[in-house]
Amino acid sequence: MIISRQQKENNPVDTKNVTTDKDEFKRPIVFISYSHDNEQHQSWVKNLADKLIGHGVQVLLDIYELSVGKDIPHFMEKSANADKVVLILTPEYKRKTENREGGAGYEAQIITSALYDKQNSDTFIPVIRGSKESSVPVFIKSKMFIDMSDDSKFEERFSDLLYGIFDVSQSDRPALGEIPESILLKLNKRK
Repeated sequence: MIISRQQKENNPVDTKNVTTDKDEFKRPIVFISYSHDNEQHQSWVKNLADKLIGHGVQVLLDIYELSVGKDIPHFMEKSANADKVVLILTPEYKRKTENREGGAGYEAQIITSALYDKQNSDTFIPVIRGSKESSVPVFIKSKMFIDMSDDSKFEERFSDLLYGIFDVSQSDRPALGEIPESILLKLNKRK
């Protein structure tokens, strides 16, 4: 757990075993898979990537990694080595992945293979930018997703995404309580 200096000063809880050194933690590598629907969508994806980078996430995004002469398929294959892959789901992404067209179609082959190999993997984080019915490809339907189609809820959903990328639960599980005595009495009668 990371705590701020102010929390330390205002919190009587023993914090000597809690680190405040943010550089001690691994910075996750995140590949963003998306389709180039239009300039507005590409701008939204870039904004998301920039915000993730600003929050300590190493982002692999085509506009940052590719330049003239670079091997596009090789770049897309980097998704297989990323800690997380964020899939930005739109109707166009669904169409391209299900028809195996363009870069999104090629990435879908890589993702489908990875899902087949590790069926319980939480590597892939689907982010919906449209309706679930029109935007979610069949190969990722079983995964929990983050709905970022409503821009007025961007900050809240971004927080959900960030917690998912860092594999941290947003809620702490309470300590396990004692079994009520009335139940213990009945359990003891069964012996």
